[in-house]
Amino acid sequence: MKGPGLFLIISASALLGGVWYSQRAHYGGPDQDAGSTLTLYVAAGVRRPIDELLKEYEREFGVRAQVQYAGSGTLLANMEVARKGDLYVPADQAFIERARAKGLIRESLPLTGQRPVIAVAKGNPLNISGVQDLLTDGLRLGLAQPEATAIGTVTKEALHKAGSWNAVRAHALVVKPTVTDLANDLSLGALDVAILWDSTVNQIPGLEAIEDPAFAESNSSVLVGVIASSAHPTAALRLARFLSAPDRGGRTFIAHGFQPSQGDPWSEIPSLDLFCGAMLRGAIDSALDRFAEREGIEIRRTYNGCGVLVAQMKAGANPDAYFACDEAFLDGVQARFHPGRVISSNALVLITQPDNPLGLHGLDDLLRPGLRVGLGDPDKSALGALSQRVLTNAGLTQRLSDTGNVRVWTPTGDMLTNQLLTGALDAALVYASNTAKAAVQVVELGLQGARARQPWALAKETRHLFLLDRLYRALTDEKQRAQFEGVGFAWELGS
Repeated sequence: MKGPGLFLIISASALLGGVWYSQRAHYGGPDQDAGSTLTLYVAAGVRRPIDELLKEYEREFGVRAQVQYAGSGTLLANMEVARKGDLYVPADQAFIERARAKGLIRESLPLTGQRPVIAVAKGNPLNISGVQDLLTDGLRLGLAQPEATAIGTVTKEALHKAGSWNAVRAHALVVKPTVTDLANDLSLGALDVAILWDSTVNQIPGLEAIEDPAFAESNSSVLVGVIASSAHPTAALRLARFLSAPDRGGRTFIAHGFQPSQGDPWSEIPSLDLFCGAMLRGAIDSALDRFAEREGIEIRRTYNGCGVLVAQMKAGANPDAYFACDEAFLDGVQARFHPGRVISSNALVLITQPDNPLGLHGLDDLLRPGLRVGLGDPDKSALGALSQRVLTNAGLTQRLSDTGNVRVWTPTGDMLTNQLLTGALDAALVYASNTAKAAVQVVELGLQGARARQPWALAKETRHLFLLDRLYRALTDEKQRAQFEGVGFAWELGS
């Protein structure tokens, strides 16, 4: 269907016209945060590693912190009343979820893990072997308040499930507002036994942990949440990434007896490489700007026809994420990506001049003698591959080729739309999204299969899985759904 030499001419004009697009958004690093003060709400049980890390961060980047230490539930209540602050670090993920449900938390990052254990004096002088021994007459047992603390909440849930909570709670000598209070009482000999985090026991010499099957499924994830009303969200996110990084915060958590971190490696200004189908630029570009500014990161964007992007990847390019024009253009490089998630779809439409002076109503009209037609390049773009498929299914491929009507082959629908607007074409097959702001007549095709579906995929080798997960959330919230639909896409996520 292509005229000889035409593809070389069009390809050159595409590059000169800026169809290939790479943007590097650069935002300030930690030095721009120097002198600022962040407010943190931190569970008492993680005080030691957090204190150490905040001092290290201030020495390195000049950012100070004001910290309120208490039980996770108490901190949540205080935060809800104050409606200010920057980071919330409860001792269990459930409190992050509660805060999010109340609209108090925006982003969250993983820090570490811990689990409840029965804590006794070193050497276990009373021979405590499990939960059943906590009911021994005369045993001085301490628990944490379920409403105020994460350890209290997790303990209550686990023992309820085991059918022993009511008896254990009735036998407790004291119920304390923080895990640290309990650990201190046990360490001083004021208690014989208490239920603590394993990390708390690891931090205090003279204590020993007894495992019990009742707590086997009670592993707790410790997350840091960015408070939605933060006056310093970029500085807060940067500190959160520092705390979460296995090679920064993670080392300190391990040194204090916590489980390893699962966050992204530390970088002062993380840099993401995103390959994206050109059709998606209008749907996501402003969201990428907002995300990069809020996180204080760089996002290098390469927009092009997906055939071109696939060729670049096969030649050695390694983006962190790929937002493909169509699932077929992820298939060829799927081995290097995690499975894609389809976010949107885009219908193929026929466009012509305003008011349709030639009276075009469907694909058959493309065969009219002398009609100047533009199509996407099937080797370079999902648009071209889809157009070719639709024409083949309609039995028009060879017939259209025989007419000589196809004057232009391009990698993107925007180029076709622009050429129609200049009067160089009478008709073209493009995506609905290419027509959102163009003064053209759109002819709906209504054909089965005449629609491309756009998957988002993360590279298996990326160093920024958690950062990319936050970016995915930013690109798929309700505001972005409205943006996608406003530029001609259909929303597929969750359907």
